[in-house]
Formats: sequence, C-alpha cells, structure tokens
Amino acid sequence: MFRAAKVLDDLLNNQSLVVLFTWNGKKLLFAGDAQAGNWEYWLYDLDKPVTDPTDETLGKEGAQILGALDFYKVGHHGSTNATPVAAVEAMDGEFVSMCSTEQGAFGSVENQSEVPRIPLLEALAKHSAVMRSDQIPVAVDGIKLAASVKQKTKQPARGKFVVGSCYVDYVF
Repeated sequence: MFRAAKVLDDLLNNQSLVVLFTWNGKKLLFAGDAQAGNWEYWLYDLDKPVTDPTDETLGKEGAQILGALDFYKVGHHGSTNATPVAAVEAMDGEFVSMCSTEQGAFGSVENQSEVPRIPLLEALAKHSAVMRSDQIPVAVDGIKLAASVKQKTKQPARGKFVVGSCYVDYVF
C-alpha cells in the first residue's frame, strides 16, 4: 500500500504548472510542486524535453521573464529538484522569494536532499529578500509555536513583509 501511495504521490506531485502572473506591471512566478521537466517547456527553446538540460541555453523569453521578476514562490518547499539552477542564475534584480517549508522535514544535508535545500536559498538570497514560513512564530486559537529557524530576513527593496498570527504577506 505504501509503495502504491508513493508512486501516486510522485506522479501527482510533478503535475504542477509553473505559472507567471502579471498584475499592475508586476511579475509573479509560482512554481507549485513542479519539477525540472515542467520548467523545460518554457525555460529552454527545445522541441522536446531532454534527460539532462545542464548544457542547454536558456531561451530568450525564459531569460527575460526570470530577469524581471518581482516575486517568486519557491517551488516544492525549496527541494533540490523544483527550481533549476539555470533559472536561479537567470533571476536578477531585486525581488522577493517566499518559501513554504519546514527545516528538517525531509532529506539530509549529507546526501544533498534536505528540504529546503540550503544552497538554493543562499543563491536566491543573493538577489532577493527570502522569507521562509518556518522563520515566523505562529499563534492560532491560543496555541503558540516558536519559529523553528532563527534567520534575519532582508527587507524587500520594494514593498514590505506584513507578519500576521500565522502568515506572512508581501505587500507591493
């Protein structure tokens, strides 16, 4: 039963779309649980997906989109297979990255599978203000949970973070 559930989860988890919303001149990219293959259809100028896109060149449209982001919702809780290295390298300028995650929930640093993937968040932090869901305290119905990660957040170049009792908003 577990094996069937795992196969189904792997199949469904990779059904997410990578979606770009444009609103009031702002570009907001949401990757959901998409994995590398879902990015390939627009990231590279390919006629068909390839097994290893490492040596592929970003397409002009993909590079333009990633170089002009205002907001990026980090894919699949910051896992290693949800945000291609080429995409991170093309992200430029000052934008905000938000990652819904919980440190230590999956994987390990030793086998480079930790979620969230620390090198990914460090790379995003070079060009963006990164906000993680596990770095804020939560208070709901009298129950209080401390933040599980003590990390100072760089303030966005534009807009601001508004922290609520169990959420963080980014206000442009």
